Amino acid sequence: MADFMFCTNCQDDAQMQLPMSAPDGGVIHTCLDDHGGTGPWVFTVYPAIESTRIVRRTAARVENGGVTADLLEPLSQVFEVGGPWLEFGVVEARLRERAPEVFAKHVAEAGHTMFGPTSNTASGRIAMALSALRARGKVAGFVGKSTGTPWRGRTISHWCLDGNTPRTEVLSWVQHREALGLSEDWTDEDRAGLTPAAVTVGV
Repeated sequence: MADFMFCTNCQDDAQMQLPMSAPDGGVIHTCLDDHGGTGPWVFTVYPAIESTRIVRRTAARVENGGVTADLLEPLSQVFEVGGPWLEFGVVEARLRERAPEVFAKHVAEAGHTMFGPTSNTASGRIAMALSALRARGKVAGFVGKSTGTPWRGRTISHWCLDGNTPRTEVLSWVQHREALGLSEDWTDEDRAGLTPAAVTVGV
């Protein structure tokens, strides 16, 4: 997990929250400062190949524009009142069930690790939208150990409506897949109906 850093909007660290790991290798940062009345600010930092950093910024306050705007409402519908923490992969799976066209659009635009290793993916967008919801107090999140082979035991975010839910109450990726009779790894069934993003070489 990355250390605290200055907000890319207000250039201060006083209201920076604990960073969250995105499943595609990025680190999501949230600043809860008012920013002159515009509200919280969420941005993702990706490690670059040549020891530089690529920073993608999206304002948490944006609801009618921006790349993650169409994810906010569907994501708010994947949680149940009184339900357990959901490991990130379960959140993605529920999003795909409830808003298949939105999920497919983001996979086609940004790619997904189910098609091979990559970064700046649809998963990163989903994690960023979740962080925007967290900044508004709509969901809670914490970072814990992943259970599925796609994430190879790395830490991953977990999400819930109620942050007071005991962290022992988790619906893990493995439990979710077992309930569906599926393996822990991505399958052709997972990839069916999705179009991987075109790979661009060079900048």
